[in-house]
Amino acid sequence: SSGDVVYLRGGQYNQTLSCYGASAMICGEGNSGIAVVGYPGETAVLDCSQSTAFDVASGTLSDFTLANLEMNCGGVGRAIRASRAGDRRNLRVVGNHVHDARSSNSGAFGEFGASVDLYVLGNLVERTGVAGENNAHAIYHGGRGISDNVHISYNRIDTHLGGRAIQIFGHQAGEEMTGLVIRGNHIVNAQGNAGILVSHSDAPRGLAPSDPARGWIKDAQVDYNTVQDGAGNAISIRSIGADVNVSNNVLFSNRGSVYIDFAKSAHLSGNCMDKAIHSRIAVNGTGNQSNYPACM
Repeated sequence: SSGDVVYLRGGQYNQTLSCYGASAMICGEGNSGIAVVGYPGETAVLDCSQSTAFDVASGTLSDFTLANLEMNCGGVGRAIRASRAGDRRNLRVVGNHVHDARSSNSGAFGEFGASVDLYVLGNLVERTGVAGENNAHAIYHGGRGISDNVHISYNRIDTHLGGRAIQIFGHQAGEEMTGLVIRGNHIVNAQGNAGILVSHSDAPRGLAPSDPARGWIKDAQVDYNTVQDGAGNAISIRSIGADVNVSNNVLFSNRGSVYIDFAKSAHLSGNCMDKAIHSRIAVNGTGNQSNYPACM
């Protein structure tokens, strides 16, 4: 009931529940004011090799916390899914250790949809994605409604094999995102074409990606991230409706540093990189340096 904290003691958990048409170990559907937390000083391991560790299915979720858990997906599947139709408010995913999640479609660690006050903070994400699979992302927000105050911050993502380590990409007409913050993440060895991608929607169909009708993100703050040793651009911006601020990031040993294809406006400042910024639009800002490590 609301206000409950459910502690999972140390050990391995592999039960599967029916979650309103989905299979999951923890079903968040219809719950509010609940926290599921690994017991302090112990390691509770959710075996997500057979089913998703946490699923919201399609419905209402309010004030729910998932914290201090290990999720071992055994080289298959995904850890968290909260992306289907529904009203989600104040979902917190904090301090978890997720590894070997290899979903070949969408988010291996977390796939999120329409949400207000979403906090994905301080998680350790290792060995995710599928080599050569462009749709296999680590942390992924796919729109599908109205989102506001979305924080993807202070996570470490190490060895993501395909797609993007963090992807924000819409899919539905009428969706909108405001208050997007991607801050303080450390991304190492992302083997897709971008470490962080802030992108357009693919709806409405039949329009160019740069068409204003696909500009679902209104503002985005991408700051204080470290992205290193990646096969693509460290940060890629392709969101026509967004006012984007990219600042104080450290970017090195990637194929490219910051790539801006299109945006409503772009402000870049204080970034320390080993490669120059590449932008197809006019940008403003000061203090960007491409002489890493001297700029540290």
